[in-house]
Amino acid sequence: MRVDTGRLRVVPAELDISEPGSEVDGPTSPGRYIREQRTRAAMSLEQLAAATKIPVRQLERLERDDFSEMNGMVFVKGFYRCCARVLHLDQEHVLGLLYEQERQHLRTRRRDVSVTGSSTPVQGRSWPLPVFASGARTLTIAILVVVIAVLVVIAFTLVGASGVASSS
Repeated sequence: MRVDTGRLRVVPAELDISEPGSEVDGPTSPGRYIREQRTRAAMSLEQLAAATKIPVRQLERLERDDFSEMNGMVFVKGFYRCCARVLHLDQEHVLGLLYEQERQHLRTRRRDVSVTGSSTPVQGRSWPLPVFASGARTLTIAILVVVIAVLVVIAFTLVGASGVASSS
């Protein structure tokens, strides 16, 4: 829905001015949503950076959904909250988009692991996949622990038997 504010705005040609959530090419990412809303508010990245105290380079990364140079997801979430607050957006909606994106990445990683049968990182991912112990590896570790426990019991038994023999 467009509201006539009486101001003239310059809108880039590549900007999709459809309603939020009506994208044809898939769900909105949090960075894309922030970028669209910032552009609709006729705010430049520099203006948003001044209002949020977030460096322009970090805002560019947020809008690209590139978290590889961020210090952690806690900063990403905080930055998105701050941007939403300045742009008068629902913070929970923005974080909901982030959580949905994280869930989608997790589903993709799980699918990649089940298809390839390995837990090595997939090329193009910004984070490594977790390494889980296979059944054979777990069995080997369990047998090793049992063997060590038996050796410890035998050692204590021999020390205890030799201590009883020397005291009599």
